[in-house]
Amino acid sequence: MSSLECKVEEVFKITGRGYVLTLILNDSDVSLKIVDTLRYQSNEKTKIEIKGIEILNYGSNIKNIRKDIIGILVDLSEEQALNTKGKILIKHI
Repeated sequence: MSSLECKVEEVFKITGRGYVLTLILNDSDVSLKIVDTLRYQSNEKTKIEIKGIEILNYGSNIKNIRKDIIGILVDLSEEQALNTKGKILIKHI
């Protein structure tokens, strides 16, 4: 079974909505969508469900947008969200 790997580069809060995890994807041709589930590479029992997709390069020159960087909105506690920073998440495909 193959998988998409992504590293959590940054975490920030959107008041009233939740936390956004900034991900760097290892394969920009694989898509993530709302309701997909990611898991920690080191602990596949823990699930993180994608509640929304955020465009991180909004307003940038469209030609220079990096397709390997994406923001996902998640419903995690502050502690859980901050603990994801630097971790590798996977999606089995």
